[in-house]
Amino acid sequence: ELETHLLRCKDCLPSSFNFVIDDIAQTKQKAGVLWHVENNGEPLSFTRGCSFYTLDRNGLIQTGFDIPEKAPPKSGFLKTLSSKFEAEPVRLIPLAMWVAYMYILFISDGILPGVNALALEQRTWEEVRDLSINFFLVSPLLHLPFSPVLHPFLEGVFNLLLSWAAMFACFLSDERKDKPNLLPFGPMLVGMQFLTSGFLLPYLFTRTPEFESQVYKEDI
Repeated sequence: ELETHLLRCKDCLPSSFNFVIDDIAQTKQKAGVLWHVENNGEPLSFTRGCSFYTLDRNGLIQTGFDIPEKAPPKSGFLKTLSSKFEAEPVRLIPLAMWVAYMYILFISDGILPGVNALALEQRTWEEVRDLSINFFLVSPLLHLPFSPVLHPFLEGVFNLLLSWAAMFACFLSDERKDKPNLLPFGPMLVGMQFLTSGFLLPYLFTRTPEFESQVYKEDI
């Protein structure tokens, strides 16, 4: 019965694949199998494993489980990204700007006035919360009771940055079936409302270039 089960597993593989049994250890009620998979006689990477089964009195399989060899983490994204840098070295410019932006904003002290974003006082975070409530001055215009009162200059700067990020909504047309990007711009656009350049710059140095000279409306 164990041999029949393993042959059935082999039949599920392509014809060029061979399910090779390396060793079998069996008692009356238990069995263990060490195996690997070959393609045209060559062992395939990360296709080794072992299986354990419990048998009844007639030798039929009651339970079983497999322990396949664990594959290493996939590096497809990193390889694709590195190939983009090799093909277009100009992408290193927004990458360097993004690294500098994140370092100055979250880590450094002394480059810009005040502390970094990870060491802000509670009062600063409360201002950020209140400015978010007054998003595009909707709450003050509607005279909502929970609308906080803030300095007009802070309101102006905050909403100017939001408007700047919203103008990049035209990049949504850049996301098409025939031109997929590593980072979809929809989530990037939402993230830009919270950390403008922190999301825009990664999108710029990972986006797929435009190969077509003409793009039709129905493709957008």
